[in-house]
Amino acid sequence: MIKKNEITVLFVTDHKFRSPSNGRFYSDGKIVSLTFDRYLRLGQSVFVLSRVTPILSEETNLYTESSRPDVFFSSYRGKSWREILLRHGVVNIVKIYRLFNESNIVVLRLPSISSIFIWPLLFFSRKPYVVEVAGHAGDSFYHALGGARGRLAGLVMSLATRLIVRRAFGAIYVTRSYLQAAYPCLGMTGSASNVEIKSVSGDVLQRRVEKIKNRFDGEEIKVGVIASYYNMYKGLDVLIDSVSRLRVTHPKIRLHILGSGNLEALKRTVKGKSIDGWVVFDGVLPKDKVLTWLDDIDIYCQPSRTEGLPRALIEAISRACPSIGTAVGGIPELLPKEFLVPVNDSDALANKIEQLISSKDLCISAACSNFKEASNYYQERINSEINFFWDLIRDGVF
Repeated sequence: MIKKNEITVLFVTDHKFRSPSNGRFYSDGKIVSLTFDRYLRLGQSVFVLSRVTPILSEETNLYTESSRPDVFFSSYRGKSWREILLRHGVVNIVKIYRLFNESNIVVLRLPSISSIFIWPLLFFSRKPYVVEVAGHAGDSFYHALGGARGRLAGLVMSLATRLIVRRAFGAIYVTRSYLQAAYPCLGMTGSASNVEIKSVSGDVLQRRVEKIKNRFDGEEIKVGVIASYYNMYKGLDVLIDSVSRLRVTHPKIRLHILGSGNLEALKRTVKGKSIDGWVVFDGVLPKDKVLTWLDDIDIYCQPSRTEGLPRALIEAISRACPSIGTAVGGIPELLPKEFLVPVNDSDALANKIEQLISSKDLCISAACSNFKEASNYYQERINSEINFFWDLIRDGVF
């Protein structure tokens, strides 16, 4: 048995933290300081192995701090995975080996390239490990890389993820059933979203309903999406095409995109289509400003080609925003069937947006059902489910 006061947790993730020169670490909201509470239920300290990119001190207000006294960050050497794997491969392997030996239990957030590095150590040792399954590995890598290379990478990563999850001491999934079916675990299992939102006042729903009722025909319609520009698995090209089609009958419709990335790469994906004036790139906003941005959106769309359980969509429905999504991953767990569309189907997406524009009653019904569904992801409820799982892991291992 390991004494509790000697337990150190190694948390391995592909997440890219941001860090200015002051030694603090920040995240885009996926892994913040409070996230580590769950791992600290196992021991007194957490070592984080991840990627880190530098930012300017004045940019920190765009992110949420992840630093805390009992969490110690260790980054890979190299910026791209090519550099991490090839140019600095030996240095990074030595770092992984050292951190692995200094830890008592390992937590992997999947899907993850990092999991491939550490899997041989887990396989040949008796050290317990737990996995957090946040997305479909095969789909994620296929859509990120595309073509034959994407299919091969997706197949390899999906098989590796299935093996890693199957042999884990425990697995916690962000979905209720989708990822469980794709990557079953023989050990303890749990289900809890990795999205934690604060309880939202009923005033938000009331304001949304009033906003819909007071909308008049011919008024500007704001369609919104939160997504990085550089990764096409979010389906931004499909959404742009859908809104373009709607401009024939709704010339005042606008598409607002919140996120970061290479704008030129995104513009190339729309095949020369003119997007000036009606596609608005709103950049990156602080957390409190994101909620204001969502309140200003009339219809939120999540046209993803693959997903785990999309954080942005949960935030949108928590603001009672009428929303549409593709029938992939955990999205069907968030939206009613009538607001789901097939992947890559710009016609179906345009038709669904048209239905919401044309019917205030449908918009109000969607706002109410979405607001109710979002309550399942309030911080108090999610934390209770998360803590229950990690307490089971602690009691089972130690």
